Amino acid sequence: MHSFVSNIIYVAAGGALGAVLRYCVSVIFSGTHSFIPLPTLFVNITGSFLMGLLFTCFSIFYTPSHTRLLLLVGLLGGYTTFSTFAFDSSALLLKGDWVPFVLNLLCNNVGSILAAIGGVYLGKFIFQ
Repeated sequence: MHSFVSNIIYVAAGGALGAVLRYCVSVIFSGTHSFIPLPTLFVNITGSFLMGLLFTCFSIFYTPSHTRLLLLVGLLGGYTTFSTFAFDSSALLLKGDWVPFVLNLLCNNVGSILAAIGGVYLGKFIFQ
């Protein structure tokens, strides 16, 4: 039971930090106006890249489980914004903005997948 509670604390601490970082990205992008929601796109792509990079690093080098929970589940789980992405996309669709809606779907999904793959390859290059 002690391990379970400790794990929750690691995930919660990482999640809190990730949420704060997510908010900071929103503040940084607050003055920008774009065809699609740029803060969500930025967070999804950078979070996916970091997930690929850290996962590769952790699979090559011994990493304690609490570190994995803190960074992968907590930090990146709190930082990335699938629910915000879904809301932003729904808002575009409900307004009838079809082109931005489709562009947002493609950029976030394809961009995030490519970023995760890029993180894995960079991790293999750096850590092997």
